[in-house]
Amino acid sequence: MSGNLQVRLQRLLSWEVTDQLCRKVSIDSLPNDVLLEIFYSCLYPHHRNSFNFADGAGLDEWQTLVHVCQRWRYLTLASPRSLNLRLQCTNKTAVRKMLGVWPEFPIVVSCHSSSSAPLPGVSNIDAALKCVDRVCEINFFGVPKPLLKRFGAMEVSFPALTCLRLSSKSDDCDNQSLPNLPDSFLGGIAPRLRFFALDGVPFPAPQKLLRSTTNLVTLRLERITYPGFISPEDMVTCLSTLTKLEELALGFRFNRLYLFQTNQTPPPTPTAPTVIPALTSFWFRGHLTYLEDLTSQICHPLLDNVDITLYRQPEFNSSRFREFIRRIETLELLQRADILFHDEFVNITLSRPEGPLRCKTLKFVLPYTSLDHQAMFLSQFCRFSLPPLPALEHLYIQCSFSGGYYTRNTCSLDLLRPFASVKDLHLFEITGPRTANALATLSQESIMDVLPSLQNLFLLESEPSETIRIIAQFIFTRCLFGRSISVHYRQGGNWVAKLLREVDN
Repeated sequence: MSGNLQVRLQRLLSWEVTDQLCRKVSIDSLPNDVLLEIFYSCLYPHHRNSFNFADGAGLDEWQTLVHVCQRWRYLTLASPRSLNLRLQCTNKTAVRKMLGVWPEFPIVVSCHSSSSAPLPGVSNIDAALKCVDRVCEINFFGVPKPLLKRFGAMEVSFPALTCLRLSSKSDDCDNQSLPNLPDSFLGGIAPRLRFFALDGVPFPAPQKLLRSTTNLVTLRLERITYPGFISPEDMVTCLSTLTKLEELALGFRFNRLYLFQTNQTPPPTPTAPTVIPALTSFWFRGHLTYLEDLTSQICHPLLDNVDITLYRQPEFNSSRFREFIRRIETLELLQRADILFHDEFVNITLSRPEGPLRCKTLKFVLPYTSLDHQAMFLSQFCRFSLPPLPALEHLYIQCSFSGGYYTRNTCSLDLLRPFASVKDLHLFEITGPRTANALATLSQESIMDVLPSLQNLFLLESEPSETIRIIAQFIFTRCLFGRSISVHYRQGGNWVAKLLREVDN
């Protein structure tokens, strides 16, 4: 019995419910529909309304319910759909024996390999996959090439399949002998598939299969290698039929993969964009050119959650990428920007404040190891890609770089210029004195060109006195234009706020 379910069941068995007449009744006195609701809440406390349950969460726990008493056994087995009852088959499961014991519930086939040792129990996986009419979910994580090849060669369809995850071992991604998924994979049809994820598994021609997945909600193609390269045009063709697609993820393993492909094929011919009406989330890891070629051919009216990591490039001044960003209709509602300088990348995240909409963000990761390059590239990104953000009032700048923030003040000023509506600036260790030095270089004539709406400066440093000293002249000069700035910092464990006239020069 699962420890978590055992605790939840003990609570259930000890419950006493008070009815309207103030009489205490035990859980056994509850009607069946109420009891079923309680069972479901115990089995899937974090997965309500989800169409799949990752990593087998709650798959076997229902079997504990049938051993409590005869009523619970009858009620559980008589409610397979209400309780989402499924059988989990793994390489360590005696599949044939299990299938002979339980009723013909839907089957989840899972296999996970994390070591270099041969995977045992493959015959159990084969036995489960033979029940093609009952298999509703397939999860292969880090499985060896022989099993992937055997599964990929299956030309039978799985009419009940709703979720498919295939992931190769990380060291197989560089191996050209990794088996491709053929055009006949899954019989070329998966009408009920809602979640489709490939990680390091080549699929050169997915168009035939994806045309049949009219119910697909999530499509994730990660660690795409050369044998599995999909051109932007082919990708758009696939997406054109996925009218219910809400989440799209594309990730390339090699930086030069798309540059090589573009030398072999002519550039795409401009056409009317393909509308993806339900798309709300887009995840991308790859080259800017591929991203531009893809996004210039699609329209995404509901897109509001973007996570993009771009490979290195000499400069960032792209009208096509700017147009992609500006077509995100919720962009003007974003109220907070977080900038993080790291040893290997610079990250900018635009988001809404905490609340029901806090998950709606735009995140961009630019991989540069040099701080000067990070600041320059991010400045170009903010200047050429971001439209005016009238609601963005909070800016946070952090640095986890062991060597410092940025060394050239001009780069930092260019970085700050696009945030004209920011009222609250939050600076952390290292970023405080560096940003203060940059602002101190502004002349009286250009003092309002950078952060013109700034009202509050929050210094989250252990010793903010140096930053206050450096930035004092900037604050005094802004006061001459009728724009006072309050400085907030911690002293003795408490927040201290200083108005302009209280700051010592």
